[in-house]
Amino acid sequence: CPTGASAATKCPAGSYCPTGASAATKCPAGSYCPAGAKAATTCSTGYYCPTTGLSAQTECPKGYYCPNTTTKTQCPAGTYNNSTKQTKSSACKTCPSGYYNTKTGQTACTKCPKDSICGATYMVPAPPTPTPATSYSVTPTAAPTYSNN
Repeated sequence: CPTGASAATKCPAGSYCPTGASAATKCPAGSYCPAGAKAATTCSTGYYCPTTGLSAQTECPKGYYCPNTTTKTQCPAGTYNNSTKQTKSSACKTCPSGYYNTKTGQTACTKCPKDSICGATYMVPAPPTPTPATSYSVTPTAAPTYSNN
């Protein structure tokens, strides 16, 4: 039992208490320790545990991939990931033709507006609708004169 604890006291969440230890040990990054743990549990594939002292693992969210147990990485602009628990950068799919996104960590791409120009990472708005040309006519008020002075 940790110092000051009785046999009925559980080891606190975020720490583990090996059998015979006199004190609790903070759970390391990349693992988690629920209350009463005798050892740290390594985060599962598709989950991450970025800091020390965690009592639970966190599912890798949509828009990200988690290449290891301590890192959550956003999908780059021009890509998306609509699934959880992804571990590879290849989970970030390129926006299909006619769609785009300019932000990182996206779960979907945006449809390119009508008459706009889009690539996976950009959208150029449609130019303004031209107005009908206005015609002008000039009527001289007097015949031109020339001076030789």
